[in-house]
Amino acid sequence: MLVPDVAGIVSADADAGRIGGGSGRGHELSFIVVVYAHENTGEYPAASTRGQPATARAVVMESALSGFFADFPGIIEQHGWLLLPAVFLLALVESLLVVGLLIPGVALLVALTILAAEQGVPVVWWWLAGAAGAFCGDGLSFHIGRWYGPRLAHWNIFRRHSDWLPSAEHFFARYGVWSIALGRFIGPLRPLVPAVAGVCGMPVRRFWWVNSWSSAAWAAFYLLPVYWFGKAALTVLQPWQLLLGLGLATLVALLLSRVLRRRKGR
Repeated sequence: MLVPDVAGIVSADADAGRIGGGSGRGHELSFIVVVYAHENTGEYPAASTRGQPATARAVVMESALSGFFADFPGIIEQHGWLLLPAVFLLALVESLLVVGLLIPGVALLVALTILAAEQGVPVVWWWLAGAAGAFCGDGLSFHIGRWYGPRLAHWNIFRRHSDWLPSAEHFFARYGVWSIALGRFIGPLRPLVPAVAGVCGMPVRRFWWVNSWSSAAWAAFYLLPVYWFGKAALTVLQPWQLLLGLGLATLVALLLSRVLRRRKGR
């Protein structure tokens, strides 16, 4: 087993400029990459990350986050008591700036909701946990935007995806305060609009007012129909059959979305 040069990885982050934009917030993500690689391969990444471009390390971090959350439903299925904290956490990170764009949040929420229906988690508690997670995730994104202001555009990930912030800014400029509520239901914009609202100086009280009721509406729209559908479907299907069918449907939808996006770009 290789011994990790965690200090070297963190030092490389400090030298080359991280996702966090030079304020010391990238160390935690680097450590996640080290731990996750060890858990899945039995080895630690070598210290060769020292001196690599920040873009290359950002890609590694995106891959590690995606892989971690792909294993998420299996972990939860083995520990049923974690279902409510899990949907809170997943709704939070799915609404969180940048992170929400790197994980298959909706697919994972569907999988967890079906597990909750199978294990008889009360639907009201499920809805409240999801709404609370979305409420906190958007709130964190909003205050990150307020903290960084225009410097947010200098994050490496936004340099690599130069269309992300402008699309969210255009949406916010068009719909104003209602963009907080409407943006929740548009996947690529959901983690971005609250941060843009913070950058643009939206009043804090106004944001939290819209955030409070729109998070409850989002949870009701995304979680409750899936819960009730899962309850009904599980009377005739095994859980793995239902999850497999939903997984295939999600894959087909993603492929169609990619094809349509490519045609639109031509």
